[in-house]
Amino acid sequence: MFLENITFSISKNRSQDFERWIKPELQDIEIWVETIHTYKLLTEIDPQSCNYSIQFSFVSKEQHEIFKQLHFDTLLAKTQINFEGEVLYFNTLLQRF
Repeated sequence: MFLENITFSISKNRSQDFERWIKPELQDIEIWVETIHTYKLLTEIDPQSCNYSIQFSFVSKEQHEIFKQLHFDTLLAKTQINFEGEVLYFNTLLQRF
């Protein structure tokens, strides 16, 4: 099992816009992954931002590679366009052991 985690940091004044915007974007990706889980981080990192974790799970490395090639960069580009100057992110690939 592989898990791609993307953590987004969005300025607080745009956090509700992000929540509304990301849901249909993720629905378009659902058929390419095993599961998608979305979380709002409760630990405050920056008082001016809200943080979100989106986790995509995959049964194989190959399924993950297809996702990366077809959807990952597109999702991040759309995020940058819609929240220009108000979003930061980092991603991590994990493997269950």
